[in-house]
Amino acid sequence: KFQIHDWFNHEESAEKVNIPLQKDDKWITEHMSLHRTKADVTLDPSDIKCPGYKNANTAWWDGSQIYGSSEAMTKVLRGNDPDGKLVLDEHKMGTFLPRDNDGNPLTGFNSNWWIGMEILHALFALEHNAICDALRKEYPDWSGDKIFDTARMVNCALMAKIHTTEWTPAVLVHPALKIGMSANWWGIVGPTLTKAFGRLFNNRSEIISGIPGSGAEQDGVPFSLTEEFVSVYRM
Repeated sequence: KFQIHDWFNHEESAEKVNIPLQKDDKWITEHMSLHRTKADVTLDPSDIKCPGYKNANTAWWDGSQIYGSSEAMTKVLRGNDPDGKLVLDEHKMGTFLPRDNDGNPLTGFNSNWWIGMEILHALFALEHNAICDALRKEYPDWSGDKIFDTARMVNCALMAKIHTTEWTPAVLVHPALKIGMSANWWGIVGPTLTKAFGRLFNNRSEIISGIPGSGAEQDGVPFSLTEEFVSVYRM
């Protein structure tokens, strides 16, 4: 759910769907009521049969659940720290996400909130700030903006790596998938050589050394997530 909050969030319509429940279900009503997803504007007759849906979040691994999906929100979460750090609320007992006037967590995406989300959002906000400290020490002449942008990129890469090389193989336990996900990140060279020598001969091939550091080619199409992807992750 933490990752999905980064990837997509469709708009809701006023129409509701009532999902019937079993008689012995302890839900407070006889059915569960959910808002139907709002379809995007129809641009072609084919959109009626296969509608598209607006994404309120920026797509893919840009950490928008932590950093926000707009420049205005990102500025609020970052504050005025000269080292590019995110605003956090420090107490004697620990460091937490700041709150708005209604007590809601100030973060990039705070819907469907529970303690698990609180922990992960706080954890990666702290990780961002730790990366900022390391960058400031290594590059004292960098501006706060450069530190922030670089730390965000590193943090997003960390989340992508965890999802690719650890989470997915743990959920879908199969030798072939483990090999495939490892190749996604490290290429056919594998992690041992890549960690020791980096991308061999500075190659840009995904096949040889994996996706990180390879060339980007979107074939002239702005990046987006397909509705098939959304449907699978909603399950």
